[in-house]
Amino acid sequence: MPVSPNQGSTGGDDAVTLTGSHFTGTNGVCYGSRQATSFMVLSDSTTATITPSGQGPVPVSVTTPGGTGVVGGSVTLDTNIITRPW
Repeated sequence: MPVSPNQGSTGGDDAVTLTGSHFTGTNGVCYGSRQATSFMVLSDSTTATITPSGQGPVPVSVTTPGGTGVVGGSVTLDTNIITRPW
């Protein structure tokens, strides 16, 4: 499952889109051990998220009624990123 973009700022508040399948019913998105600031399931194949604060490369996981799975990519939270990707 792609993660786009795959980087954000350490302060968080960056938009990241997850694409894949079976997102309907998602009740949690985490970046490493931190919950996404917010998320919205747009369709069964797309979820929009806002990153929490953090640092370094972190795995992205999605929790649904069927369990928790790691999305096939990570996000790097870097002090050199200072603007939103849009």
